[in-house]
Amino acid sequence: MYCSICGSKMIDGARFCQSCGHKAGGSSQPKSIERRENPLKVIKPVLITWVLLAQYLPLQLNLTLMGGAVGGLLGFVILIFTGHTNYVIYPFVYSAIFFFFATPISVYWVRRRTYDETDYRFYQDHLEYAEGFWAVEKKILQYRYITDVSLRKGIIQRLYGLGTIYLSTPSMGPAIRGFRGIRIADVRNPEKIYQKIQEIIATSR
Repeated sequence: MYCSICGSKMIDGARFCQSCGHKAGGSSQPKSIERRENPLKVIKPVLITWVLLAQYLPLQLNLTLMGGAVGGLLGFVILIFTGHTNYVIYPFVYSAIFFFFATPISVYWVRRRTYDETDYRFYQDHLEYAEGFWAVEKKILQYRYITDVSLRKGIIQRLYGLGTIYLSTPSMGPAIRGFRGIRIADVRNPEKIYQKIQEIIATSR
C-alpha cells in the first residue's frame, strides 16, 4: 500500500505513513500508476562540469594532502622494513597524485549518475519526483502541502543561466540549512520555470 499524500510505500497493516505521518487509507498502487495523464512540466537538473569540480576543489586538496600523508606513511614503513630506503619519498608522491585525480573523477561520476536519475514531473494536482543515485527516492507531493515557492541564483549559476527552485513544505524530512522541502537545483531558464511552477500550483488550488 502507498501513502495517498507523499507516495511512499507503507508497511502492510500500518495505520500511519512512516514518512509523512498521514493516516493510512491510500490505494494499493501509487498515484503514478493510477494516473496516466501527461505531466504539465518535466524538469531535470543540468550539470556544468567545471562548476562542480570548482565546488569540490577544497575537498580535493584536503584529500590529496591527507591521502598523500597516510599512503606515504604506509609505503614508508613497508620500504623501511624491506630495506629500500632510497625510495622513501615515492609513496608520498604517488599517493598524493592518486587522490588528486581520483577525487574529481569520483565526484563527477557520482553527480553525473545522480542527475541522470533525477527528474521532477509536475501534474495538475501533484508533483512526482525521483532523486538520488545510490538510493533513488521516488515520492509524490500534493500541491496543497507546498507553502512557498522561491528562486535563488548563485554567482556561478548566473553565469550559465541556471538557478535553484525551492518548494517549501511544513514537515518533510529534516531541515537542511534552515530549509525544509524539495530543492530543485541547477535548472535552465530558472525564471520561466519558476513562473510556470507558480502557475501550475495556483491553478490547482
